[in-house]
Amino acid sequence: MAEEKIVRVGVGGWIFNLAGQVLIGKRLSKHGTETWAVPGGHLEFGENPQQCASREIFEETGIKISPDKFEFISYTNDIFGEKHYITIHLRVNGINDIPQIMEPDKCEKWEWVDIDKLPEPLFLPVKNLLAQKVLKCARKIQPFNLDNAKIVILGTFPGEKSLEKGEYYSNPTNQFWDLIGINEKDYEIKTKKLKEMSIGLWDVIESCDRTGSVDKNIQNEGYNDLSKLKKTQKIFFNGKKAYEYYEKANKKHNFNLNVSKENILPSSSRACAIKDKKQQWQKVLGKDKK
Repeated sequence: MAEEKIVRVGVGGWIFNLAGQVLIGKRLSKHGTETWAVPGGHLEFGENPQQCASREIFEETGIKISPDKFEFISYTNDIFGEKHYITIHLRVNGINDIPQIMEPDKCEKWEWVDIDKLPEPLFLPVKNLLAQKVLKCARKIQPFNLDNAKIVILGTFPGEKSLEKGEYYSNPTNQFWDLIGINEKDYEIKTKKLKEMSIGLWDVIESCDRTGSVDKNIQNEGYNDLSKLKKTQKIFFNGKKAYEYYEKANKKHNFNLNVSKENILPSSSRACAIKDKKQQWQKVLGKDKK
């Protein structure tokens, strides 16, 4: 009698650190040997997917993550010759723990890697999930000085150089710091002066898919909880795109902030070349001398 073929359930745990990199390991086990995969394994009887991800990640890397921290991404239909799996993919952000090789017979090494620079060959469930294009960039910069700010300036989403450094407006071609009248090189000094000016910084978009740093390449965006700005005295948008994304976010989440197109400042991008650009910025900041 032929062996009964069954469909198994697997769980993949996508762990992103604060830099937006994903934890991926090189498999040594017979199933998928020499391929790169995120931590994960079989769903056991009585478990839910989040519990499975938490258990497998701890068993494989030594990293403890509470099951309630995981968010559902998607599932993949994975057929390995005679083996058939449905893999449930979950993600968790902001984990900076150092992974350990807990099962040296199953994993050669763990690495933090940019999502667009994953090594090859990839484990089939990982490859199939990437093909769905459902993974959003997890990298972001924490909001700056929101609690004490009288003015908050909202951008769209940080550029690549800013994300790499974890600093707002880090690209030297961006004119932001000059527009607000801060000419220091040290980021700590810059942000100290921002606090003295009662200015906060944040972005409309929390996560997205994007090639490069250009706003027009943003896709599949998710939004920050802008309701936190309800009590902010003044809110301005760094460019038209930031306001357009706010309008999209507002339709979805009903933030209903006290803003309009009058709150749009010329983009600090060098590509926005208008004569009175600095004057417009200085005016809303109360630094216009006229």
